[in-house]
Amino acid sequence: MNTGRTTGTVVKNPKGQAARANRPPDGAVRSVAVCIPTYRRPASLDRLLQAIAQQRFESAPHPRVRVIVIDNSPDGEGVRVCEDVSPTFPFPLSWATEPEPGVSETRNRAVRSAREPQGLVAFIDDDSYPCETWLEQMLAVEGAHDADVVSGPVEPEFETTPPAWMVRGGFYSRPRMATGTETGPLRAGNILIRDSVFDSVAEPWFDPRMGLTGGEDFLFLSRAEAGGATMVWADEAVVFESVPSARVSVGWLLRRWYRLGTNASICERELRPGISTMLIRLVKLGVRMFASALALLVTWPSRIMRTRRCPPGCSRGCSTSDTVSTTGSERAERRRRHPHGRSAHAPDDILVPGRPAEASHRRLTGLAQARVG
Repeated sequence: MNTGRTTGTVVKNPKGQAARANRPPDGAVRSVAVCIPTYRRPASLDRLLQAIAQQRFESAPHPRVRVIVIDNSPDGEGVRVCEDVSPTFPFPLSWATEPEPGVSETRNRAVRSAREPQGLVAFIDDDSYPCETWLEQMLAVEGAHDADVVSGPVEPEFETTPPAWMVRGGFYSRPRMATGTETGPLRAGNILIRDSVFDSVAEPWFDPRMGLTGGEDFLFLSRAEAGGATMVWADEAVVFESVPSARVSVGWLLRRWYRLGTNASICERELRPGISTMLIRLVKLGVRMFASALALLVTWPSRIMRTRRCPPGCSRGCSTSDTVSTTGSERAERRRRHPHGRSAHAPDDILVPGRPAEASHRRLTGLAQARVG
């Protein structure tokens, strides 16, 4: 549906008025379209569809659920998954290919297929899967709080065990709130939206300029909030997101923080252009960068501050149980006393690649003895 309005135009309404005017009568069967944008994740998509197939609805009447998959890959991996799953899938399942690259056009294509009067549109990412009561919890919160938009938690599920400092720092976790708490714009990885919300924002709802950078969901929801949409939290509607090994690194975290900061700046510039907004953004960016760097320093185990143990057999002024500081004047003094050098005093958790711990320790001891000799 082309409204003829330009991208970014918002139709102003009193808070929630448009959505409530289009709400179906109490007791009516709700219609929910679950939209899944996908790109070259066939295994994850198959797991997600199986999880949706296992959704449980204990309250009556049960909603009318249909699932829409939009594949953004030219190779059609997602289409083939849908073709395989479709014969036994318990809900109506439709799929299509979006040739224009980027998640924005993929989401827009899904919304065009999903919209119907007084209906609901849910989004979930293709690298995630929901708990069994996900949709029921979302619908319950939408009805109980008369909400236009309902968001839920996305919990990380690591493919490999992450370092303890990453878990302590909560770098992959997102804040959670009590159910019913009003929120601002969040993300579209676990979200339920009333159809009438799409009337308050001009097409294309998800800005194609952000299709390859991300942030298109936050910008859309910000425009929806400006148009009067009410947004609440459903803490029991949990979705689990896979975190591959490639993302468990400091480099990936830094790149994500940079991307999030850039996207937030773009969104704020689009919503509130002007020099004052630019200055506010610079201040916020500085604060966020400082806070992120501080959190990383507090939780990241620094080798500079780590204690080093002397290897067995050291006879240069220390025993096996002694420790050697690696900071300040103490480091210089210890090195003076131990001419076999730093390589002998390796951290306990540093191993020679390809060797077991015992072999690595023997290797380090051998180096120390050779240098002493």
